[in-house]
Amino acid sequence: MTEAPPHQEGWRLRLRRMAAALTGLLRNRLELFALEWEEEKERLLRFAVRLTCFLLVGSVGLLLLLGVAAWVVHRVLGIWGLLALGVACLGVAFWGLRSLIREVRAGPRPFAQTVAEFRKDSAWLSGNHPTRTGSE
Repeated sequence: MTEAPPHQEGWRLRLRRMAAALTGLLRNRLELFALEWEEEKERLLRFAVRLTCFLLVGSVGLLLLLGVAAWVVHRVLGIWGLLALGVACLGVAFWGLRSLIREVRAGPRPFAQTVAEFRKDSAWLSGNHPTRTGSE
């Protein structure tokens, strides 16, 4: 029987270990991605439910208030009063939309942890990593 020279077995063993390490690393990163995906879905669902509730309650209240206000304003100020009331409503709607956009932008970036881990992995694989003191 022919046996492979010892240096070939060592090379194959190192290749297998490296492949196993890379597979484990990839699995770990995919698990992190899946976890962040679930967190992001949950955050978006909570946001959508809150937005729907606020819009529904706000719309009903605004319609009731505007109906009464339009009747009173028309009797007192005429058409110019109705126009001012409409501009005020548009201003409030614009302010609410801006606050929602600000909240979405201030939130965490989706998958930021996964991207950071991939950057660390890339730095380690390219050899641009800080050296540690002590035993490894």
